[in-house]
Amino acid sequence: MTSEALMNNFSINVIGTAKVVETLAPLLKKGSVVMNMTSGLGSVGKTIDPIGSKCTPYAVSKGALNLLSVHQSFALKEQGVRVVVMDPGWVKTRMGGEGAIIEPEESIGGMLKTIHGLKESDTAKFYTYDGSEVPW
Repeated sequence: MTSEALMNNFSINVIGTAKVVETLAPLLKKGSVVMNMTSGLGSVGKTIDPIGSKCTPYAVSKGALNLLSVHQSFALKEQGVRVVVMDPGWVKTRMGGEGAIIEPEESIGGMLKTIHGLKESDTAKFYTYDGSEVPW
């Protein structure tokens, strides 16, 4: 893990997300959902040892994204906007690499089903693509 890798991951996963939500917030209506893409690696409650040093900057940035999302949920609650984070699973994509186990269609379909099933009380929660709640 290097400070450069950490800064790069924070720029993409935290600052980028913050700027997108900040820009879109005035356009969000009651009942809107902000779904920030996270990873199981960002869960302190699910952290496995060791996750490998090459994953550390990514995992730390996703943990920060999770906390940012909780704060976004507080800021947008008055507008009736729900904010959640979702782990798409280990998806067969370029990023998922060899060994990934979930087809993109399964991940996306599950995330959409989960988002459409959210209630008002489901803001500031962490889910997997199949709708299971994840410990922070």
